[in-house]
Parts: sequence; C-alpha cells; structure tokens
Amino acid sequence: MSLSTVVDQYIDEASEDAKPILEELRRIIHLACPACEESIKWKMPNLANKGMICSMAAFKHHCSFTFFKADMMKDPHQLLSKVGKSSMGHIGKLKTQQKRLASAIEWIKEGNPRNWKYMKRL
Repeated sequence: MSLSTVVDQYIDEASEDAKPILEELRRIIHLACPACEESIKWKMPNLANKGMICSMAAFKHHCSFTFFKADMMKDPHQLLSKVGKSSMGHIGKLKTQQKRLASAIEWIKEGNPRNWKYMKRL
C-alpha cells in the first residue's frame, strides 16, 4: 500500500463531516487495489494503477467519489451517474458511509487489472 503524505494532509484539512468518509474510501481503495498509487491532481486525491482509477474530494458537508472510466464499468445497481459526455462517472454526494461504498470495492477491483488506455467502452 502506497500512502501519500500529501493525501494525509488533504484528509487532515478536510471538514469533520468529510474526514471519516475520505478515510473509509481510502481504506476501501487500497483494500481493493493494493498496488494503486496516490497523488494530488486538480487539488484532490487521485488514485492510479496503470492509469487513473478514481478521485475523491472533500466539501463542507459531503464528499464526492468519481471514476475516470465509468463508461467501461459494470453498474448493475445503477449507482453511477455519468458526468456529461465524458467517460467519467460518480456515485453522488457521500454524506455518510453509505451502502454505495460496498459497490466501490467491486468497481475498483474490476478496474485494477485493466490498462484503461486500451479498453473499449461498453
């Protein structure tokens, strides 16, 4: 597991509402994809393994969680919301450690072995 001190700092500076959600997302991501690497891009934590997988962001009373190649992922429970015409998708505003986080594990595992650059969209 490759934890970044800049991501630690980002979480430490987040609101009290956002901190536990960010910590849980981070734990789940590294559980599902131990080889992923953390960085700060676009002023928020991003995780990658052979390409960008996801990002998370803190707001005053909630967090967001976005997948970069959501259009290539299975979503049987229709939890992902697409972002415009891009390939990105998010799971909505996370105000608590919701059931949606369980689906995140499966999505991250699904994306872990892929080289996103060469995958066809669904």
